[in-house]
Amino acid sequence: MRSKVAILFFTLMLCFKISDAQYFTTGQDRAGIKWKQINTFHYQIIYPNTFEKEARRLATILREVYKVGGNSLGHKPEQISILIHNETIKSNGLVAWAPKRMELYTTPPQDGYAQDWLEQLAIHEYRHVVQIDKIQEELPGLLKLILGEQATALVLGAYIPTWLLEGDAVVAETALTQTGRGRQASFLQDIKAQLSDIGPYSYYKAALGSYKHYVPNHYKMGYLMVGKTREKFGKNIWGDVLGSVGRNPFNPWNFDNKLKKLTGRNKVQLYDTLFSELREEYKNVPQEKDYSYVVSPRKSTYKNYRYGFDLGNERMLVMRSALNDITKFLVLDRASRDEKKVFVPGSIISESVSMGDNLICWVEYRPHYRWEHADNSVVVIYNLKNDRTIELNLGNKVFAPTIAPDRKRLAVVTSDERNNHQLKIVNATSGEELRSFQTKDRALFMSPHWEGNHSILAVAQNRKGKRLVRIIPSTGEIKTLIDNSRWDIKKPIRSGNWIFYVANYHGVDNIYALHNVTNRIFKVSQSRFGVTDPSVGRGNSVLFYSDYTSKGYDIRELAIDPSKWSEVNINELKSPYRLAELLTKQENNQLDFSDTIVPFPTEPYKRLDDALKVHSWAPAYIDAINQTVKPGISLLTQNKLNTISSNFGFEYDVDRNIGKLAGTVQYNGWIPKFEVTGKIGKDGGKYWVDNQLEDINWNQRELEVNMSLPLRFSRHSYSQLIIPSVGWEYKRWENSSTPQLKRNVLGDYNLLRYSLYIQNMQKQSYQDMYPNWGQIFKFTYKHTPKGIFDYGNIWAGQAVGYFPSLFRNHGIKVYVGYQEKSSTLSNYSELIQFPRGMSKLMNDRALAYQLNYKFPLAYPDANIGKLLYVKRVKVNMFYDYIDLKGDFASNDRLYVLDKDFTTYGAEITADCHWFGFAAPIDLGFRMAYDKNEEEMKWGVLFNINFSVL
Repeated sequence: MRSKVAILFFTLMLCFKISDAQYFTTGQDRAGIKWKQINTFHYQIIYPNTFEKEARRLATILREVYKVGGNSLGHKPEQISILIHNETIKSNGLVAWAPKRMELYTTPPQDGYAQDWLEQLAIHEYRHVVQIDKIQEELPGLLKLILGEQATALVLGAYIPTWLLEGDAVVAETALTQTGRGRQASFLQDIKAQLSDIGPYSYYKAALGSYKHYVPNHYKMGYLMVGKTREKFGKNIWGDVLGSVGRNPFNPWNFDNKLKKLTGRNKVQLYDTLFSELREEYKNVPQEKDYSYVVSPRKSTYKNYRYGFDLGNERMLVMRSALNDITKFLVLDRASRDEKKVFVPGSIISESVSMGDNLICWVEYRPHYRWEHADNSVVVIYNLKNDRTIELNLGNKVFAPTIAPDRKRLAVVTSDERNNHQLKIVNATSGEELRSFQTKDRALFMSPHWEGNHSILAVAQNRKGKRLVRIIPSTGEIKTLIDNSRWDIKKPIRSGNWIFYVANYHGVDNIYALHNVTNRIFKVSQSRFGVTDPSVGRGNSVLFYSDYTSKGYDIRELAIDPSKWSEVNINELKSPYRLAELLTKQENNQLDFSDTIVPFPTEPYKRLDDALKVHSWAPAYIDAINQTVKPGISLLTQNKLNTISSNFGFEYDVDRNIGKLAGTVQYNGWIPKFEVTGKIGKDGGKYWVDNQLEDINWNQRELEVNMSLPLRFSRHSYSQLIIPSVGWEYKRWENSSTPQLKRNVLGDYNLLRYSLYIQNMQKQSYQDMYPNWGQIFKFTYKHTPKGIFDYGNIWAGQAVGYFPSLFRNHGIKVYVGYQEKSSTLSNYSELIQFPRGMSKLMNDRALAYQLNYKFPLAYPDANIGKLLYVKRVKVNMFYDYIDLKGDFASNDRLYVLDKDFTTYGAEITADCHWFGFAAPIDLGFRMAYDKNEEEMKWGVLFNINFSVL
């Protein structure tokens, strides 16, 4: 009993500590959107009025998903609200608890498989609803009574591995349809390559990642873990595990215990068994003779060479990405294997790069200056000959540009907020629209490619799958070359009478050739794990393509020789995805979405509906906005549009036996953001009264109002953030029985503060300690304009610079700060950074410098049992200096401070995970030598990054 009480106490404290991570928002939609809603027994769909037709279709899809989507988990969830974001270029979805909702980003991606995007989202995200709602239903009523929805979020985050949640959702999308990622060859190519060539990583490395090696993500590991376990032990096994965890939230070992009871193995042993078997399966796959050869440089670490394009004279244009370097466009010399950087792009949207005739064309992400869900994309064209770029802003959703051979026209894919998809031809210099095309079934165009100046090849995806089409701009004709199917076809190109494209007909993405006259299809490449990005070179005599290996993509060259190809009859092919077919058989149901849209009734949804929607509470005062926890009680709210969040409660001081009512409200629905905090009740402190230090209490009222304007910008590899803000703070102290306090302290206090934050950062690679280049500037001014207390003013300026080191992934960070106060009696807290290991001293003026040199020491990828998994050990060597000046009056004497202080030393920290928890921990210690005191000072460093959750 005592152990359960202890675990409950630890659980509650962990919950309070990570509350800010649970009550998150994904951002805001435009303030001008008019919202509507569809309410059914199972869903509330909240959507912009421009999404009316698609919202009805989504409701119809969800109605069908509800019938079978939770069968293998043995659960049908309660109603959930679904928020639609249709003005962003992001393609994603999420389910969150505390507050409980689903959010869907409705723009389809260019690298999607052969299924409608809304159908994909509905199946995958609904499965998450089933998982989480099942845990909530099974939780003890007492825990839900104490914590509200956050109890479910806490148990989910603490006990359920991410691979189970995402793997089970991928299994659902695969088993319930004829597609899904389990039938997409590229989805599993990296984990097949790793298992075949390297072997299984340890469980903790596979589940939690590595800085040293590329590790396939938890979706892929999870699909194989969940699917293979279902194959061996039945489809209901994971429902039993989730239910057991929900019923026993105070037992941190219950997940392993239940799994071992059902399978005879805990999660680590189960992983070892399954992935050892998979290694043997993948290693023993027979391979046909491969006539291609690698032309990209040899690699000792993981790197990807993509989009190879022949420039002639043994030169090739490629895009390279790596764990230890940011993405760059390079020119390769195939003879010497030398690499020359030509351009560093920004955030490239997936599958949007094309090359031709010394031009590189791609689409970059651009954030909206204020609204996170109103971002857009721009077409960037880089000319290799004159080293110039042009940008074309063609609308908020533009993808997959391809330049015509005449260099005057550009074909692009567009999508609008109503999910209408078009292929547009625009002027390559001005962006002026010349022609546009749309299929009768509103199919999404993918992978367009000019076959000469007069026609365009593309893949068209609709609700029945993918087909290969030819568009004739002069007539507007759209001709089907390969009919709709569930095969994943992509990247068509033309050379002579052959149309080459990538397909997964035999369980691996390979290049196939369609004869333009006879329509016969041939298999061309013989990749072990998968290919992409075909192009034609050397006078149309060879193919170049990216071929996946356990060390990333290589560029290969293959002679175009039909005598070495094998003919394929795609109508006679059977599914090569054995596990996927078994999972479908287990479900005994496959979703068949009808084309008929149910006419669900709609009604307006007002922006202030559910403004104070309560989702959680706790026997402690949790300020989730400011990340503080104190004794007391709290009530937490967040509305469904993510614009209003608040917490209210009672904050209690145990030591002084006093408390106060407190509350904070944030409103993010306008261009400026607002935050209002109020407190009323008792407060106190220690004061000298008649030469004695006494605890003195008084009544206190506080009101704080803050307004900020976060502005985001980006261009190529740099992103900018500008945040001006202003705040007002009011306090009133009254009703103290101590005369001295009444005379010296009681009264009104006003404070105004103004700040400006400016940030310019280059993107950094996965292994970088700091960005290679970056600048941060912050200016702050505070003063007390009116009131009994005049604390004067304080102003400060701070600057941070990031610089490259001579060694890769090492980083240099320089800090400079200056502040000045009108009086050292002002009680203002310090605005600049003091030397590490040194206590802060009162001052009138301060000038500080800090120099940091940070580098990786080791990549252990080692675990200590279940307790700790260590990925990377880092060292930061620092030198800190501050010069302080000030005049102080004490006991009728004037003291003058004019002194500098120095500390230097090192911080040794490790990126690690505790108990397999997904959120990484930065843990270590600091040793700082205080030059003035001639003393070594030690400190513990600890930080948890919840942004990955």
